[in-house]
Amino acid sequence: SLIELLIAMTILGFILGLLFSGFRLASSSWDNAERHMDDNSQAQIGRSFLRNLLTQAYPHRWKGVPPRVAFVGAPNGLRFVTELPTHLSSGGLQQISLDVKQNGEKFELAFRRGDLRGEDIDFGPGDEQSERTVIGNATKVAFSYFGPESAEGPLEAPSRWTDEWVNTKRLPKLVRIHIETPSAWPDLLISPLIAQEGNCRWDDFYKRCVPQ
Repeated sequence: SLIELLIAMTILGFILGLLFSGFRLASSSWDNAERHMDDNSQAQIGRSFLRNLLTQAYPHRWKGVPPRVAFVGAPNGLRFVTELPTHLSSGGLQQISLDVKQNGEKFELAFRRGDLRGEDIDFGPGDEQSERTVIGNATKVAFSYFGPESAEGPLEAPSRWTDEWVNTKRLPKLVRIHIETPSAWPDLLISPLIAQEGNCRWDDFYKRCVPQ
């Protein structure tokens, strides 16, 4: 009868609606899982890149009186000198900047490099074309530094954590990068491998800073 047909069509429509909702939920869950995996992959690449950069931080000293080690640390970024792979630069030691920038309601960590020249007495603005995002989609990015605050005294002087690195004679013993993202990652703790009292000289032939 007509009533039975209407009831059957209603039940069929209800079942199809449930199936469609299930498909949409499965598709959304799959997309979210893929997005989460991609974010994790990008975060791992970024963290590895940061670790490699800071592990190889070099205690180059600017020309000038008194000489200052080329390392400036702040809560929202830092400047230092390191050697980059040839696919990222022309070779040799480079000036590096890592800056926390706001992007809407989120924060990102931007990388920029610049050539290190023999006559340099401080960090330059870097090459805009080299800028890239290392860490994105973060709710917070902050730097802190561990080592002796005073530029005077022996290396064995008492050390502590601080939000700014003001010691002009030495690199910090540790750099901590706190990154808050949807994925819970532990803080990055990085120790420069080159001796704290290391130095380098400018080689006019190779056009680069080389260890003494």
